[in-house]
Amino acid sequence: MKRIVPILLAATLAACAARPPAPIARPVGPEPFGAVLLVPGCGGAGAHTERAARELVAAGFAVGQIDAGVCSADARAATPAIRREFARLAALPGVDRARLHLVGWSEGGAGVMAALAEIGARSAAAFYPACANVAAWRASAPFLMILAENDTVTPPAACLDLMERTPGAENVLAVRYGGVAHGFDNSGQSGAAAAPWTFWRLTPNGGYNPAVRDAALLDLRIFLDGSNQK
Repeated sequence: MKRIVPILLAATLAACAARPPAPIARPVGPEPFGAVLLVPGCGGAGAHTERAARELVAAGFAVGQIDAGVCSADARAATPAIRREFARLAALPGVDRARLHLVGWSEGGAGVMAALAEIGARSAAAFYPACANVAAWRASAPFLMILAENDTVTPPAACLDLMERTPGAENVLAVRYGGVAHGFDNSGQSGAAAAPWTFWRLTPNGGYNPAVRDAALLDLRIFLDGSNQK
């Protein structure tokens, strides 16, 4: 068995390397248009990212997504993948490179926070980001934090504490949604098979709330539109 594990690992890594990049959705309308890169968390893409992508495309943004969820205790680990897909999105014909944005979820939100200063996005947002995974942070652009009041997976207190020692904290808008918890915008996995940790969405740690999801997505669109005007 000791010789099998490295072989299986090598095969898995080769399959990941061969996987084609996630498609980019383009809006219908005049060019140039802004663009948003979505960065899922540990559970990967699902109903939550699909809904966000549809609404952002309808609002006139091109939308890309990194090809796998971010799942690391070190938020900086996601930066290479975010940088690669961000560059691919920026190179899409019709995209205004001055209006590029990042949106992440949970660990993906922490990855967005860590990558923001290096990548140079116009603005960024994060749904219930894993702020405990961010050792130090500089809010180099307008940043929207979408926090869930009853979140026990990525508690909002960690983000509020981080903001108190963050250079550029005046660029951060933190909105805490009452009565909801981690994963409130995710009605369930879609596409890929459910990951083992999706039980969060079926317990008090992750109750789906479509009304709050809609409010958060509306706040996200207003924030991105406002960032485009600055």
